Amino acid sequence: MAEVLLRRHLGRAGIDAHVSSAGLRPGGAPATDHGVAAMADRGLDLGANRSRRVDRDLVAGADL
Repeated sequence: MAEVLLRRHLGRAGIDAHVSSAGLRPGGAPATDHGVAAMADRGLDLGANRSRRVDRDLVAGADL
């Protein structure tokens, strides 16, 4: 959810940035029904989002 919210806010501010997220859920899991509904209320679509586990390589490749 944070990824799509940040992407929207940066886009509205005219900031060109690559935004991605990761966490602790197993990779490939869909967003929860609650998450999909919460973002839909804000006009954002999480339907295609899939979880990704954070790992050392992902963190090493991040700017922030």
